[in-house]
Amino acid sequence: MRSTRSNSISHSPNVGRSNNINDDEANKGNRKSYIQRIKAQLVIYTCCFLLACTLMYIYSSGGNDTTTIPKLKIKVVPPSKALPGRIIYGAKSKGGNTAKLVKDAIESGFRHIATGGFHSEYNETGVGEGWKASGVQRNELYLQTLFLHNSVSGYATQNCHLPDVCPPSPDLSIEEQVHISIKSSLYNLQTDYIDAVLIHNFRAKLQPYEETIQVWRILEEYVDRGTIRDLGIVSVHDKEYLTKLYNEARMKPTIIQNRFHSNRGYDISLRPLFKELNMSNQLFWILTGSAT
Repeated sequence: MRSTRSNSISHSPNVGRSNNINDDEANKGNRKSYIQRIKAQLVIYTCCFLLACTLMYIYSSGGNDTTTIPKLKIKVVPPSKALPGRIIYGAKSKGGNTAKLVKDAIESGFRHIATGGFHSEYNETGVGEGWKASGVQRNELYLQTLFLHNSVSGYATQNCHLPDVCPPSPDLSIEEQVHISIKSSLYNLQTDYIDAVLIHNFRAKLQPYEETIQVWRILEEYVDRGTIRDLGIVSVHDKEYLTKLYNEARMKPTIIQNRFHSNRGYDISLRPLFKELNMSNQLFWILTGSAT
């Protein structure tokens, strides 16, 4: 009996030690496997992060774009406080007095200034000089300009001051014309962003729709980058044309600028559409533009 008790006592500690050693070895193996998995995940996450950074750099640099006019890089601009004005200061036909008159207009309370880039009757550079001289912060102003295809009546290049680009070749593609126009307007207006860019038509002569939607697609890319806030179009009195543009546009037109004229029926038939599509209707040539 004693021998039996002695054996049972001496054996039980040995059994206990053997199990603990095996458990420790198993735990060490599990910890090693866990650490290896963590290291592998860190390597994967690091590679993904570096790939994402590389893609962002390529995108911001214009990628493999073959256009001769480089696209603008993404810029972070301060949020604008300005909204489209109910009364707009039009800088058309102000010539050499543009800077002074724009400054005076802003000091008088105007915050929405409309100008044009490649347009014979605008001094876009003067608008930039005028708002800078006013002392008002950029994000308190709503600056609006135009894009003109070089086949549109009124097209001119006196506002183009970009080195190595101006005057632009008459043989440029539509895409190249858009890039030059936007880059020129940013330069003239002394700003990193433009509140609104409108596609210009001369009076009731609409540009071919295929051309308009091509220009629109390029302008939408600038909206994506934050370089342009709003898009619009000038002198469209055709309901079908305007509806088609609205339906096909990714960035919907928010401004329709039309001449207030008896020959256009004062756009009475279009006003329900403007309201339905939530488009601001800018009227011009109100006081003297209609036959009596």
